[in-house]
Amino acid sequence: MRVALPFLLLFIGSAASAREFPGERFTRFSGFDLGRTTLADVQARFGSSRIRESGDAGEYLAEICYAAPFGDVRFMSPEIGGGVHLLGYAIDGIKSTSDCPASRHVLPAGAAGLELGMTRRRFQSILGTHVDWTPDTGSARFEFKTTMPSASVDTTISIIGTFRGDRLIKLVVWRIEST
Repeated sequence: MRVALPFLLLFIGSAASAREFPGERFTRFSGFDLGRTTLADVQARFGSSRIRESGDAGEYLAEICYAAPFGDVRFMSPEIGGGVHLLGYAIDGIKSTSDCPASRHVLPAGAAGLELGMTRRRFQSILGTHVDWTPDTGSARFEFKTTMPSASVDTTISIIGTFRGDRLIKLVVWRIEST
């Protein structure tokens, strides 16, 4: 039993460190994890796309976009991401009139079960948490705290779905971490 205890504790420790927190599955999109990569990494995979910047201070946003058969996909870095770190993405089922280039690879029309064209009921069911509804949007938040060796990190994951009638036409996901 004395020999087995260290291995059991090691196994429990690794399982705890690999634990997925509520909402994290929505922060993985097209091979990228929000908060763990950069806009340059996205460009390296999908091809050159001009960085569009808007706003200033807390309203600042840097984004790159790609045209897809169903509409546009945007990868975003707000002020807290320094205009560099990927903290959000938007999947838009309506093609914009902007100059988004075509991607080198196929871009999905959804993430973690949330897909353009789905119903409001299915959207809420897949989120598995309370959704605040307005006439055209449904939004949900997942919040959790993790403890690192040097600090405690608060994470907020926001998911906003825009609907036309009963069908999802735009999905926006953000991951914001603060200490």
